[in-house]
Amino acid sequence: MRRLYSDSKLIDDLLQKLNLLETLDGGWAAKYRDNESGEQWLKYQINSGYHGGGQTNLIRLPEPTTAELIDIALNSEFEDEALAASFRLRDNEQCLDKEFRLDLIYRLKSLEIRKLSGKEKSRIKLVITTSALNRLENRREIIGKSSKEIEEDSLYFQRSAEEANSILEKL
Repeated sequence: MRRLYSDSKLIDDLLQKLNLLETLDGGWAAKYRDNESGEQWLKYQINSGYHGGGQTNLIRLPEPTTAELIDIALNSEFEDEALAASFRLRDNEQCLDKEFRLDLIYRLKSLEIRKLSGKEKSRIKLVITTSALNRLENRREIIGKSSKEIEEDSLYFQRSAEEANSILEKL
């Protein structure tokens, strides 16, 4: 059963069957309930700073753990669900300090790249780029940290990006 959606048509169709419970974050998010199943869903914006308010995603609550998001990103049969999981990993890291990089890199390095289909390789590329795994920027808070702590954080992101870019090259 799907946990996330990023396809706007699928989201609109599903929202027609859900009841709004509350609006959150000044209208940037909303909580819904499916009266038939009792499931709750969270509609939220990603990349909200972009023109047009970014992209809408929908996630079934309770939110998947980091390990579950990685599994969804790598294995969902639905590309839009993999995309939503990858974005959620990135946003959870940036906003909630939830680490995912080492776990995702470990999973990616365990794959036999030469045995992957073209579609599977495209999926891996999507996961790496959408989650910003290949980006060098330090996404951790720097306020109140020593220069040594900031340098360690920077090296962490640099090494993660190097690993991700190495995987991209192999693809």
